[in-house]
Amino acid sequence: MKVTAGRIIGLTALLVVGGIAYGVTYAMNFLDSTVKPRYGIEWTSIFIVEHMESSDGQWPRGWEDLRDEFQHRGEGHYAWTFEELQTLVEVRWDIQLPRDREVFSDEAFRAISLPAENAFARVLEQDLVQWNRELRDYVFSGKLSQWQRENLVTPR
Repeated sequence: MKVTAGRIIGLTALLVVGGIAYGVTYAMNFLDSTVKPRYGIEWTSIFIVEHMESSDGQWPRGWEDLRDEFQHRGEGHYAWTFEELQTLVEVRWDIQLPRDREVFSDEAFRAISLPAENAFARVLEQDLVQWNRELRDYVFSGKLSQWQRENLVTPR
């Protein structure tokens, strides 16, 4: 097979288009695996605090306990449904307060985490630390942080 300028240009164009397609696919996967979970972590933390504020400090027993908080903000406010949110974030539902309050004293304890299949979990580690700290501080003090006061929905 004779190598011609046309074949070189064609092969180069094919490689460029293939590289762009791969890059776009990777970027979309990265965004889907980082941006959505990042907001999911934040909003789930807010929903847990809102639930605790309206239920005498009781930790939610499952996602159904957070449905009202999600709906109170309006389903159109989010980029996904309540069911989709449940696939982005994992929550320790087995916490019983005040009995388990001390587990929050361990900096490594995670009340909120990401599903194991999230390939970009390391990218979100700082967010997990931040939102678990927000929950820990609330559980210990019973007081809202400045950020929580500014971002929680007004009382129902």
